[in-house]
Amino acid sequence: MTDELQGNLDALSRRLERAVLVDDPHGRLVAHSTQRGPVDAVRMNTIMQRETPSDVTAWVRTLGLANVRGHIRLPANEALGLMPRVCLPVHCQNLLLGYIWLIDPDLALSEAELAVARATADSIGVIMHRERLLGELERARQRELLRDLLADDPVVRRQGALTLVELGLFQPSVPVVAIVVRPAAETLEPFDEAAHTAIRAELEQIRRDLSPRHSLHLLRPDHALLIVAGSDPTLRRDGAPALAGGLRDRLGESVPGVEFIAGIGREHELADTVASYREAAQAVRVAQVVPAFRPVTSWTQVGVYRLLLRVPVDELTATDLHPALLKLLETKQGHTLVHTLECFLDNGADARATARQLFLARGSLYHRLNRIERTAQVDLSRGDERLDLHLSLKLARLKGLYRHDPPAAPEKD
Repeated sequence: MTDELQGNLDALSRRLERAVLVDDPHGRLVAHSTQRGPVDAVRMNTIMQRETPSDVTAWVRTLGLANVRGHIRLPANEALGLMPRVCLPVHCQNLLLGYIWLIDPDLALSEAELAVARATADSIGVIMHRERLLGELERARQRELLRDLLADDPVVRRQGALTLVELGLFQPSVPVVAIVVRPAAETLEPFDEAAHTAIRAELEQIRRDLSPRHSLHLLRPDHALLIVAGSDPTLRRDGAPALAGGLRDRLGESVPGVEFIAGIGREHELADTVASYREAAQAVRVAQVVPAFRPVTSWTQVGVYRLLLRVPVDELTATDLHPALLKLLETKQGHTLVHTLECFLDNGADARATARQLFLARGSLYHRLNRIERTAQVDLSRGDERLDLHLSLKLARLKGLYRHDPPAAPEKD
């Protein structure tokens, strides 16, 4: 918001001797005058929360205000705590940019005063349109600088970091964290136009909720990227997992029917943002093939997969893995046996913990492990055999040769 917009708003407030408020088409507060005349709970809540209460926004959308030219009077709505109002939609270049709201409980605003309000709405429309264009140019420049941070050339990355510091967006001594959010389904299909628009709007909103001076975002064909400075108050207070989970939830709400998962990279210097980005993207990749890591995981949590992701998995074949896996998978209860083996190895060959995880009596677990040894011709008492099997299982997951989600109910032997 510029001083020019605030000045127009304050002048209208003084002229009409009543409070004036401007919000955008989504109900987010743009500006408000000082208190003059009567106010209601809706105005106070909008100012305190920086956005109009959701039930009020839903009601306003039913009134077709976007098509109004000039002004419209709205009656009181006691259920919402709303006094009678005058609404003046703000347009410029045929774009709806927001609404001016004037509380008028006694219907005292004259036609002359409303004409002044309409003229102010036109002036504010020009200002908001100009700010919108300037904002789009600034966001485009920031996206380009973020692309520089992700470039292969270290010289380009360093120059991008220096420019961001010069612009006051980041501090050179404060590390950054990358968060990647993408659909859980393993697909290379890009977001469609509707999803792209909704996700971009959510990214811009979460940056407003954080601090635009501490964050950057980028929307790529199949995932969203958020870069946050470690000094941001929200990140310091709630932590990266909470921030990533919140972003994931918001994208899920904006794109119905799509399950999103989030990955978090480690903290890195600004000029090394690409390292955190790669870590976050790889954490998401693991979560795609290992549902136990969903819905939010970090690079530090994926364990041995950090190393296995460096293996050229696409070049692997089933014959490169421990032959016991194929033998087990070919049996009638193959996936159950392989899942039992994986749990046993994940638990460091701890039978008690494995039985508890699988909802089995220990006797039933031992019976199943003996069956695995006989069927696959392996010796689970040997450490090198267990290591070979364990690594092969993890590679099989990355390759997509073996999938098994955690059971929702006790398994039957």
